[in-house]
Amino acid sequence: MSKHFPSFRSRPLAVAAAVSILLATYVIGKEHQAHEADLSTARANDAPRAEGAGTSASRALPELDLGRLDRTKVEETAVNLFASKNWANSPPTRAGTLTPVTPVPPPAPSAPPLPFSYVGKLMDGDKLVIFLSRKDTKYSVSAGDVIDSSYHVEQVSESGVVFTYLPLNVKQTLTINPLQ
Repeated sequence: MSKHFPSFRSRPLAVAAAVSILLATYVIGKEHQAHEADLSTARANDAPRAEGAGTSASRALPELDLGRLDRTKVEETAVNLFASKNWANSPPTRAGTLTPVTPVPPPAPSAPPLPFSYVGKLMDGDKLVIFLSRKDTKYSVSAGDVIDSSYHVEQVSESGVVFTYLPLNVKQTLTINPLQ
């Protein structure tokens, strides 16, 4: 079984990396040993002082005035930071009296603008037929017709067409230019 190693150019790089890792491990180990030695020396030096310094340690510390640690109560009124504010200039009202608010009635519903445009007209005997367009749809209407169950054609004349918008029972007029 043969092993395939990377090219010879990367081998010196791998050796250099391995040497630097070993060197770093050695240096860190030495530093750790030196730190432990310093700690053990410090512990050995502190032990005799702690035994004989029981009374002198309390003299070295300043007296602590416990009375200064008590909190004094401050009389402050709590302020609601999230209260709604009215920036309009209104006369001040007395606390406790509410001014009645009258609700504003919603606007009356109105019919949408007529979606039809005039295309032409035709006199069929004594009956006038008007041709209308709505987007891509063409209509031929005369008096009494209903368009898309929304508009009823009330009256057809040379000057215009009167529609009734059925959902609201509102009359609307489409004027016709006599020159067309």
